[in-house]
Amino acid sequence: GTSGVGGAVGAISSQMGANIGIIGQQQTFAEQASAANQRAADAAGRGAQAQAEAAQWQTIGSLSGSIFQAKGGWASLAGGNKVGGK
Repeated sequence: GTSGVGGAVGAISSQMGANIGIIGQQQTFAEQASAANQRAADAAGRGAQAQAEAAQWQTIGSLSGSIFQAKGGWASLAGGNKVGGK
């Protein structure tokens, strides 16, 4: 009778509470995974930016070296004298 119905309702209520708890845990895990993915994407972006800046400085260094050589290089800094007096 009624005690069976009450027990069934109690069991359903208990199962529903457990299911809601599991859903909450899954949501927390999903949020943590999303945050971790965002941090990884941010780090990748910073890495790409660093590579771009390094390439830019490499270009500047190469251009500076070319200009230095075109203007006579080290010999021009020593008043036209070559290293070793030659």
